[in-house]
Amino acid sequence: MTLPELQSGRLTAIEFYKEGKILSVSGLFKGLYSSLDPLIAFNSSIHNIYADPNASERDAERASLCSDVQARLAEPSGVSAIAYFDTGKRELFEVRRRTNFLRSVSKYPNVFLLASQHGIQFAVREARTYDKEYISPKQMRGAFPCSRPDLYPAVFPKDGQKPLGDKELAFIPEPKLVLGLESFAMDNANIPRVIPDFNLIHASTDSITYLREFLPSGRDFPLSLEAIGKYFGTLHGLGLTDEVDFQEVHYCLGRDNSVVNIDPDFVGFTPFENVLHNSWGRAKRKFTLANLAGGLAQSSRNATFRSMREKFGNRAFLKYIPEGILDSQVLRLTALESFQSD
Repeated sequence: MTLPELQSGRLTAIEFYKEGKILSVSGLFKGLYSSLDPLIAFNSSIHNIYADPNASERDAERASLCSDVQARLAEPSGVSAIAYFDTGKRELFEVRRRTNFLRSVSKYPNVFLLASQHGIQFAVREARTYDKEYISPKQMRGAFPCSRPDLYPAVFPKDGQKPLGDKELAFIPEPKLVLGLESFAMDNANIPRVIPDFNLIHASTDSITYLREFLPSGRDFPLSLEAIGKYFGTLHGLGLTDEVDFQEVHYCLGRDNSVVNIDPDFVGFTPFENVLHNSWGRAKRKFTLANLAGGLAQSSRNATFRSMREKFGNRAFLKYIPEGILDSQVLRLTALESFQSD
C-alpha cells in the first residue's frame, strides 16, 4: 500500500531543491553525506587499527576525522523538498541528515528525514544491493550455520544451477526484498505488514529509494507484545529472518498498533523451519524492550507462524521476489508522479 492520506490530502509528487535548482534523487545521498568521504577513505585503508604499530596515532587521526564529520553533518543541509498533494496543496520540507554514525563507517547512510513547519515528517530510504565483499560470508555463516558461502544462492536457478536446498539460506538484497514484501502485501491485505507503507521515488537496476512516514520506534513508544509476536510470526512464516542486523530501534509502531521493520537490509530466506524457530529463540534473548519469553508474544508468534505455513507453505514467498528490480509491478503501483529511474 502507498502512504495514507494526510490532512493535506494524498501525496502525489515530491521534488528536491538546492539553491533554486531541482536535484535528481539518485545524487541526493552523495550530496548530503559527502562530508563522510575522508573517514570512509581512512577506514578502507586499514584492516585492524589496533594491530597497527602506530595504533595510537592512527586512532587519534580517526577521532579527529570523526569530530570534523560530526560537526559538518550537524550543519543545515541547504536542501529542501516540496510535496504535492491531490488536493492542490503544497508542503515545504526541510531535509535533515542523519547525524549518528559508526567510527568504522564504510558507506554513506541510506536514510534522511523531511520535516515541515506543520509537523509532518517523512523518512527517505535508499535500499541498496550490496556487493558480496561488503557482507562477508563469515558474517552470514556466523548467524546461520546452514548458509552457503555464496551470499546470493540460486533463488532464480539458471544454467544448471541447483535451486535453493530445503535446509539452505539465501540472502535477499534489500531492494528485491522490499518489492517482494510489497507484492505479497498487495495480494494478501489481511496479513500483517512486515515493512511500512511507502511510495517509490527512484529505482535503478540495483537500488530503490522510497518515502515513508516517520514512525515511533519501540525505544520511544511501547509496542504490544501481541503485535511483536505477530510480526515475527509473519516474518518467519514467510521463511524470512533478519537477525544479522538485529537492532531494536528498527522495530516501529505501524498502522493499527502493528509492528514493522524500517531497516530490513540483511534478511535471509530459508524453507527450513528449525532455522526460523531458532531465530525466534535468539530474538527473545536480544529483544530487551519487552519480555518475549512465554506469554502473549510467544503464543501470538507461534499461532501466526502456523497459520502462515498452513496457508502458504514454505516456499510461496519466492514467487514474489522480482528477478529484476525494474521489472517489478510494484514500481508502477507505488511510484509517485515525480518518480525517476536510471
